[in-house]
Amino acid sequence: MSVPPRRHEFELSGPVAGEFALPSDRAWTEAEMSAVDTLVTHARRSGVTLVVRDPCPDLELQLDAMSLHRRVVIVGRALPEMGEMYTTPEPVSLDPVQVAQQLETLPAEDARRLLVKVVAIEDERYARNRTRPYQDVLPPVLERVAPARTAQLLADSAPVYVTRVLLGDYTRVADTTVGSILEAFPRKVADAVLRVMLAGADHPCRLGPALAACGLTDLLSGLRPDHVLTLLETAPTVLVSAWVARSLSSPQRAELESRGLAVLLEEAAEGMRVRARRGRTSEREPLVATGTRVEREVEEGRWIHVEEVFEGPFGPKRSVADLLEIDPMKVRLEATRSFQRTPVADAAARFGDRAPTCEAFAELGLFQLSKRAADEGALGAINGNFYFDYGHLENAATLGIPVVSVPGVCFGDPVGWFVAKGEELSPPSLGRCAFVVARDGRPWIGRVKMCGLQVGDEVVYWSRENVVPSGGETVVFTSLWGTTSPATPSHVHLAVANGRVLGRVDGGEATIPMTGFLLALPKGDPRVEALPVGTPVAILNDCPVDDVETAVACGPLLVRDGDIAIDFAAEEFGPKDSPVMSFFLPRLIDAYEAARSFVAITKEGKVLLGVISGRSFGRGDLDQPAGMTFGELARFALDLDVEVAMGLDGGGSSSLVTSLDGELRVLNVPTGGSDVPRGEERFIANGILIHRREG
Repeated sequence: MSVPPRRHEFELSGPVAGEFALPSDRAWTEAEMSAVDTLVTHARRSGVTLVVRDPCPDLELQLDAMSLHRRVVIVGRALPEMGEMYTTPEPVSLDPVQVAQQLETLPAEDARRLLVKVVAIEDERYARNRTRPYQDVLPPVLERVAPARTAQLLADSAPVYVTRVLLGDYTRVADTTVGSILEAFPRKVADAVLRVMLAGADHPCRLGPALAACGLTDLLSGLRPDHVLTLLETAPTVLVSAWVARSLSSPQRAELESRGLAVLLEEAAEGMRVRARRGRTSEREPLVATGTRVEREVEEGRWIHVEEVFEGPFGPKRSVADLLEIDPMKVRLEATRSFQRTPVADAAARFGDRAPTCEAFAELGLFQLSKRAADEGALGAINGNFYFDYGHLENAATLGIPVVSVPGVCFGDPVGWFVAKGEELSPPSLGRCAFVVARDGRPWIGRVKMCGLQVGDEVVYWSRENVVPSGGETVVFTSLWGTTSPATPSHVHLAVANGRVLGRVDGGEATIPMTGFLLALPKGDPRVEALPVGTPVAILNDCPVDDVETAVACGPLLVRDGDIAIDFAAEEFGPKDSPVMSFFLPRLIDAYEAARSFVAITKEGKVLLGVISGRSFGRGDLDQPAGMTFGELARFALDLDVEVAMGLDGGGSSSLVTSLDGELRVLNVPTGGSDVPRGEERFIANGILIHRREG
């Protein structure tokens, strides 16, 4: 006699609407946990929100372990301080050394519970945006625990969870550590984890170096040809792609060659950069699942408000976006910035040990975007580029970087190319994406890089960047190299920033300007004497636009030619960190959610200015929109049918302003920050204003 299947308590049946409450007074069974995936899909299609109210402690642990707080709305959840949350068989601190010792010495089951708690704390911090770069706990813990032990503790976990543990933090776990843990897994577990890591925009570029660092050819040989192509196309260096190409099994190579990719494999093996060569646009599924879209005409164009539910990295989630669509031939887009330049040493002294305040930021020349737009008589505005802020001072101290002694750095300086009213305020020393407007109003988005220095009629070109010069070659050093150049007895190092030569060092180490560069010229070169300290210079670049009126470089490039185009290495965000690199941009492309600002150009030549609402550090409830990852933002831009799109500064800086009913209003919900509450604009250093076009 057949027995009818047991009906689990989570099943949705009959007509439902609004929200569906899941049981919260007990832990869920394994069958109920496994039913969540199906239930979430059913609920989304039915327009239902899954809700857990006042979860009991055991259920909270389950939700954290499976990252289910991203898939269901949790209402009334207690959010104690981190130390109160951290309850294990024995009270321990969050010191990485002590946590690692506990994971090594506790019985396996207790150690697993401890690891779950550490991950839960990190996830709670991300959900609340409390985590700051280099203050996460899990990466330094994993570096101290034997890889075989970590593999033992994770072997029974879901592959998505394992991927989060190994790849999901600000601070990157060393490639050799990740590779060693993958090697220690049972093969079936490792293969399942690899399949998850090969999804998304960021994880594949993390996986390749981990496999290469440990020479894991056996794991590589188990990948499908499409996965191999993903590793080749996302490899952060040519060394990684060369290892992949040279380490393929015979069947893998034969399959790829049968697809006409023999030349690609040969080029990769010889150390040539592999570009994406597969047309995936037609295969891409829309990001939007369900949602609403409201439009309203405004003086500068059209305001579009979008609220939608889409598939995020851990399941469906809600997002709120505000867009301004404008005709650049009918309005004028103009960069604006802080009019005050305070050396960072003076700014650091002014802050001292005190937390930053609105008054302090205002004294240093920062501004709230809506007020600047009102003062300038603008129709609207959006925030702009990264800039040297209080957080950079904090992080420089954490990293031991003597930022106060770096020449030419002022509080609020833009990081990257910045042109306002035709005047270049910061050169494109880092080859990042820029939003450019010509004098006649034509917009353009693309990567721009400096290529030379001009003094009068004399032009100085360099052959290479960030390498020790040999012989009589001329090179430049940017902040990607580090804080100081290497001692080179055969060369003179000239520090260039703020449109002039700021310093000179003969043969020895020299400090590299963070918002400029260091020019290394051979001794005896007559151009050395033509460039004494104080000499004004012009920086040449490769931008194809003539008569640049406005340029705001930020990044990353999100979309190009109708496909995702995120490539942090190409934009020189790079693996190195410095106080001007915007630390966490190359990290967590697929996992870190935040408020985002972006600019795009449609196929009809219109400009889209957009902001995604999100949460701020330590503020906001878990049922508020979390924002988007960079991968999601790129997919969202594609769904808007744009030709090209790039990111602007995000987080607490994200603001979009327009004139409604005769007054300027902020369209999005600003996340706030340490200085202002949620809903109020932070003080920023630059932005893009929308003006009426005269005539």
